Amino acid sequence: MPSGLPPELSKWAYLNDLKFKGNGLWVAWCPVCGNSGHLGDDPPDRFQIYEAGHGVSRKARGWCRRCGHLEFADDDPTNPWSKERKEELVQSRREHAAEENKRLQVKIQWLQHQTFWQDWHDHMTSMQRGMWHRQGMADWAIDIHKLGFAGDRYETCGGAYSIPYLKGQEIQTLQFRLVSPPHVSDKYRFEAGTSVAWFRPWPDDVIEGVVLVLEGAKKSLVAWQEGGQAKYRGKKVTMIATPSKNVPTRLFDELENAELIIFMLDPDAYKPEIQNGKTVRPAIERNILLANPDRSLVVRTVAKIDDMFIDHGLQANVFEQMINQAGPWRMPKQNA
Repeated sequence: MPSGLPPELSKWAYLNDLKFKGNGLWVAWCPVCGNSGHLGDDPPDRFQIYEAGHGVSRKARGWCRRCGHLEFADDDPTNPWSKERKEELVQSRREHAAEENKRLQVKIQWLQHQTFWQDWHDHMTSMQRGMWHRQGMADWAIDIHKLGFAGDRYETCGGAYSIPYLKGQEIQTLQFRLVSPPHVSDKYRFEAGTSVAWFRPWPDDVIEGVVLVLEGAKKSLVAWQEGGQAKYRGKKVTMIATPSKNVPTRLFDELENAELIIFMLDPDAYKPEIQNGKTVRPAIERNILLANPDRSLVVRTVAKIDDMFIDHGLQANVFEQMINQAGPWRMPKQNA
């Protein structure tokens, strides 16, 4: 079963390209018609798997937008095609994952030999550095992380702050924060051809021990700059950042060596959401279920953590106290 797939959806664990899209929706290849008919960059998301309840006894269903195949999580698992089709798709999924990883490694190696992203740092004007200063970043932190400004990349959006995702000495991807995004929800972009990764405020950190998960690379940079020596009950805290409040499912595989995971996300991650007129669980609950509730704690803040440092004068010792006061998230009782 893929890391983090809810138990009630386990019958679909073998499907190829299974991905979580947020708000209770998973997508994958269809168990009947597969991926046939897709062209170019058309995503293999035709089979829609919904976690939300549909009927009294059926709590999840899958539906193919192409062939119309419909099945529920509690359907008879002995369908004639299931075993053969399952074995075929398991092998297909492995081959697809291997090809995707090979492609990604080629792109990452290509990035190592490029200078454009370092030029964006080296050639920043004083005004562009000042823009980073207003985001809460000091010059020494700007230089360590090679933060830059890509004025030529997104000209119609006023340019973009460039944030290299470094793992040791290797760059994994680049994130761009648009100065004037076309829409409030379209503020961030990633380098084409790369894959979303954990952001490490300190590139040499290994993800193990006590891990503090923050939301957003810039927020984690400010927190690391202002309170990076914080400890949890005397133990070193490794900071990492997720690109959104719904952590991409595959990133949880990299948390296997974490003894304790402390989530300190933006305030809206702890609030129920309304989808299609129905209340769905907060993003934090999904993340905890994927990470393992037995090793997960949360810190609820009254504002975004970078704003607390920049606008409200949060001190490093208080930041450490917040981490040490992390507590478990109370999951709602499941219906019998």
